[in-house]
Amino acid sequence: MDSKNSSPNVLTTDETKILAAIADRIFPKTDTPGAVEIGAVHYIEIALAGDYAPLVPLYRQGLRMVNRFAQEKFGRVFCQLTEAQKDAVLVASRDRVQNVKTLVTRLKDSGRSEHALHREVFRPWGSYDSLDQGDRFQVKRLVVHPGGMLSLQLHHHRAEHWIVVSGTARITRGEAVFELRENESTYIPVGTRHRIENRGTVPLHVIEVQSGGYLGEDDIVRFDDQYGREGTKR
Repeated sequence: MDSKNSSPNVLTTDETKILAAIADRIFPKTDTPGAVEIGAVHYIEIALAGDYAPLVPLYRQGLRMVNRFAQEKFGRVFCQLTEAQKDAVLVASRDRVQNVKTLVTRLKDSGRSEHALHREVFRPWGSYDSLDQGDRFQVKRLVVHPGGMLSLQLHHHRAEHWIVVSGTARITRGEAVFELRENESTYIPVGTRHRIENRGTVPLHVIEVQSGGYLGEDDIVRFDDQYGREGTKR
């Protein structure tokens, strides 16, 4: 079955049209496919039917506000506007920027982490992207720059599995130091000191699967960190 034809129908037809029109202005089709062509709206609905279900009322409110502002400013619903008019609606006016605070509060009250962190978080060694999370697990994609090195650290409440997707990782696990190459993996038990290094010349991509009773970013004890970050034990 074609996944683009099996929408979970979380939003109404009119709401989906507005969302598609917004996506088309943010990521339009050029010489490459845009948001609509790659099925972005469909995958947003999949997310809203799953872990992001608490945000459905917020999405609906936002889509109504876009339509209402379009009618107030141009006398037509958003989907009927010209491209320039749509862009004018999507750029917040100064007297409406306070609505961002309302959005952040709603995210926080819904228990979402996005009020404090973007999905992709940048660190001195590279970045991580939170791909999925649920009860007692979280999946991240780590990208470690050439020469990048995570701190020597441990966690009290979670274990980690690392799978190398591309590149070569130098791994510290307890007293052992070894290399992992593409399609190789290792397991880091709770309370074990560990570190990832990229001594290569290309970015290192690693999938990290966390499991445990608490997965917060504050469950970390650093023993050595080449970037001098706070919380490192000397």
